[in-house]
Amino acid sequence: MKRLVLIVVAASTILSCMAIPKWYNLNTVRKYEDEKIVGIGQGTSRETAINNARDDMLQQITVRVETQIESYAIEIEEDGKNYYLETIQQSTKLTLDQTVQGMTVEMEKKEKDTWYMMVSISKKSFLNTLKNDLDLINSSLNVLIADADELLDQGKLVPSIQNYIDAQGLIVDLYAKKSLYDCFADKPYNTKEGVTVNSIDSSIRKALAAIRFDVVSGNNQNSKIGKQLESAIVFK
Repeated sequence: MKRLVLIVVAASTILSCMAIPKWYNLNTVRKYEDEKIVGIGQGTSRETAINNARDDMLQQITVRVETQIESYAIEIEEDGKNYYLETIQQSTKLTLDQTVQGMTVEMEKKEKDTWYMMVSISKKSFLNTLKNDLDLINSSLNVLIADADELLDQGKLVPSIQNYIDAQGLIVDLYAKKSLYDCFADKPYNTKEGVTVNSIDSSIRKALAAIRFDVVSGNNQNSKIGKQLESAIVFK
């Protein structure tokens, strides 16, 4: 009886393996690595299988990019590290969500009640899109910082600080897209040397430190609490 049970179990296992498409394995995925980013998944419906394959592809990319993002954390000062890391991760996720919308179905097969799916995105198209985005961000970032430095030299503190703040937002996007690009490109994307989260924060502190107020008139007045002073205090 035990022998019969073993035979039945073995037969079921063999039939189960035979039902899975030959391409549905990691070896097939690795064949595409030079040209495509691939994900595989299965489900009881075609839609579920596609979603699972997409999630598999996203997971592969996420695992690789997390290490890259962590390397940026070393460059960021401790007091702002958590904020910047969280913001970079959010920006990276948004970029990935937009990217996988262009995925294509490489292979699919239904065996009995199960759908097997392989989806992919072109690595070349993926990198070209990231490179174009990075070029635009890098160009805008350099202009913002150059203008901010010039405005600060002219004593125009408010517009200077606003430019630095805008640059902060762009450098987060730059880090997010660069981390993705560097994970899959043969060479890392080159950015302007010295432009970092820390350098922009330092520039903002420098601008704020330059703010000075001098009393022109209305100094040394006394009044009861809740009452107005006799004359306005004028600053410059």
